[in-house]
Amino acid sequence: MNYIQTSQSSETRVQKIVQCFVYFVALCIVNSLFVLLSVNAKEPLKSNVPEFCEVINQDGNNDILERLNELKGDKNENFDTAYYTVKDEYHEAINDIFTDKVTKLSNNIYQNGGNNEKICSPFKYEEDTDSLKIAREMVERFRKYECALMVYVETPPYKGDEVFFDEGVVRLKTVQIRLRQEIRFSYMAMEKTIQMYNELRLWFPIHRDMLCLIEQMKAYRNAVRNFIDQVVRMPAKYYNYGSRYQQ
Repeated sequence: MNYIQTSQSSETRVQKIVQCFVYFVALCIVNSLFVLLSVNAKEPLKSNVPEFCEVINQDGNNDILERLNELKGDKNENFDTAYYTVKDEYHEAINDIFTDKVTKLSNNIYQNGGNNEKICSPFKYEEDTDSLKIAREMVERFRKYECALMVYVETPPYKGDEVFFDEGVVRLKTVQIRLRQEIRFSYMAMEKTIQMYNELRLWFPIHRDMLCLIEQMKAYRNAVRNFIDQVVRMPAKYYNYGSRYQQ
């Protein structure tokens, strides 16, 4: 009898401890929710779109965003096709800028020719070949592309995961992650492109000087060869030369 009463009292004590623990956890959760709601009420969520995009995107100044909206239309299902089209057009535009600037730089340094006079003639960098100009032009184009994609990062056209195949591994990526990765990779590609152009601008004159040196060495070789041909034609011995002048 005493054993039964003792066990019942111990069970009642355990139940009270469990109830106190549950009440404590519930109180902590309610307090956390209250603090969270009060913070959100005081500080509303900020937009992830950079502030400068408001200036770039206003009044139809961003032609890339206008192009993306035009291709997408009213149907969100067309976003993928519109996005890949705008993506290809952007990278082609960056490539055209780089190709045009490198062509102008090459014509400026190599004087549009490969003969000795043009290669070794003095040259001066044209203003249009400045590294800052190509950097400014590419960065301006990239900012428009970034701001156009950030609009759909903030408000994606549709939700849900898509299946992408990357090196044989199936990965699930949301639209926001895909656009953010494209922005990051595009920035890295633009940065490397500007660095490459700057390196070409520094090394083209050195390559030009080496070509000039090669041309000058060819001219020196031909002059030495002509001199040797003339020396070979001379007689090896002059008979009676010493005895005549000794008299």
